Amino acid sequence: MALCQSIGAMPVNKKSLKIRNNYFKITEPSSLRPPYCTTRSLDDITLYWYDSDNEVIERRVPWFQSTFGTLLDATIDEYNFQQFQQKRFEEFRSYMNDTEGFQVLQLLDGCILYDDGSFDTLYSFHYNGEPFIRFDEKNGSWIADDPRAQVFADRYNQNKTQLNQTMNLQEIDCAQHINKLLSLGECMFTRTEQPVVTMTQTAITNSTYRLSCRAYGHYPKNISMMWYQDGEPVPENLVEIVTLPLPDITYLTWLSMNINMEDNNVYTCGVTHSSMTSPLMMRSHSRYFFTTVTPNNSASDYPFYYTTRSIDDITLYWYDSDTGVVERRVPWFRSVHNGLLEATITEHNFQISLSKVLESFRNHVNDTEGFHVLQLLEGCILHDNQTIYTLLSYRYDGNPLMSFNSEKSNWTAEDPRAQYLADINNMNQTVTEDIKNSLVNQCILHIAELLSLGNCTFNRKEEPVVVVTKTPITNTVYKMHCRAYGHYPKNISMIWNKNGEPVPDSMMEKVTLPLPDITYLTRLTMNITSTDDNVYTCRVTHSSLMSPLMARLSEDLSDLSNSSSDNNARGSGISIGGIIGICLAIILLMVFIVFGFVCWANSRRR
Repeated sequence: MALCQSIGAMPVNKKSLKIRNNYFKITEPSSLRPPYCTTRSLDDITLYWYDSDNEVIERRVPWFQSTFGTLLDATIDEYNFQQFQQKRFEEFRSYMNDTEGFQVLQLLDGCILYDDGSFDTLYSFHYNGEPFIRFDEKNGSWIADDPRAQVFADRYNQNKTQLNQTMNLQEIDCAQHINKLLSLGECMFTRTEQPVVTMTQTAITNSTYRLSCRAYGHYPKNISMMWYQDGEPVPENLVEIVTLPLPDITYLTWLSMNINMEDNNVYTCGVTHSSMTSPLMMRSHSRYFFTTVTPNNSASDYPFYYTTRSIDDITLYWYDSDTGVVERRVPWFRSVHNGLLEATITEHNFQISLSKVLESFRNHVNDTEGFHVLQLLEGCILHDNQTIYTLLSYRYDGNPLMSFNSEKSNWTAEDPRAQYLADINNMNQTVTEDIKNSLVNQCILHIAELLSLGNCTFNRKEEPVVVVTKTPITNTVYKMHCRAYGHYPKNISMIWNKNGEPVPDSMMEKVTLPLPDITYLTRLTMNITSTDDNVYTCRVTHSSLMSPLMARLSEDLSDLSNSSSDNNARGSGISIGGIIGICLAIILLMVFIVFGFVCWANSRRR
């Protein structure tokens, strides 16, 4: 049981203020805690502390002044109240025959003052953590929450003088105390402290890691934090948010969620607070090497070895065992080595090494027949606040085999059959430290260099072309497709509207795929019945657009915002039939040109 803390939540309006006193009596002489303690707070700010060991009020904020005069007067009052509550507690224990063992009596005495001047009060006892007896200020009487407390409620209600004193004391104290404390601590309550936001990533299983977004040191307490997946808000039921007070009278808010390690979506943490002039969006950049090797004697038509390097979703280069050359996929890519020739030599040497690892493991587990594949994922994720998450992991036939832990600088066998490989790799501590340094120290340098080289690519904006189609699935069901072609960056918001109202997310399916020209295709689909005569509109919002685009099946693209956007929308909204017609015309034209060229070439040869 948490002692000397709040024993229950008070109903708080967004614009209310509360003052709260917590009184505790502990009956275990050997306890390291004081037998009696009390705190006083305004909102979540502790004003003072008193306990039976020191018997002195200790201020927790320098501006606090007691309503009883001096702190000495307040200390005497607390001491007298301590004696009074001790007698009440002994009375409760004796009546219930709880004179042995550990028991605790708690009193929550407080009030909430609302903006309109109204207030609610609370005067409630808890015995061993359970509601026992409370004073109801609306009826002006005591109510027993525990049947064993009924005898005490009846006795207290018979004393009308004491009932009136309790009622008047609470009504008078609430507004007076809160207004005085607000005046004394005006600078503290009216200030705003901007949070420091960080993002981290922690592996919790072999296939899952936890994304955490933390906002440190914000005041006031209210803060809005949200995870976005490729620009779309993550449902609240998938995230966990916790807010904790800090010793410097600010707050820490922690937003976390679990995702799969193979999840390639872009996650962004959005933070909004009254101390900020605009929302803060925290995101990350990733850099990965993905390598696959199969037995060289495989009958597959594919290369037995290939590797790619990427930053975010952009493939930088490709290397395979058939060509034996590093091929750039973006013109601005430059190897961290002196040139592409050196990078090719490095890849060739790594090809030989990884093939030996595969051969060794196949022989060890007696998998020398059939098709088998060894895959290696190596890379890092760099967050905006410069925190790093690293990944170096092997898989055999698609299952986790062995991974490297950067914090411990060692290899861990995720498949018991790979323990011998982990032991061999862990024998040389110098090598494992070099791997750690390569993963951690080079991450920031490489990503910064690549972002600088590809500045024009990463900072550009490409408007999507939006097309709506409908295809039959069964005799009674159609699938509505809304496709946004060629947009960059990846984040895009798409939603179906039914007669102007948003369709629930659970009824839609969204997929985003990379295109060869370093743009994206996003498709939003939903099923409708063939008899459905409602009007469905696809709304598309993207950073490249001045205003949202609205696409319908009847008119493929029409911006409902303004006339200037209408021209842009009509220019982009070519129907599927029109696209097919244009493509057929181009194909026929090419056939005629090629056929004419062949005839001309033959005549020349003759």
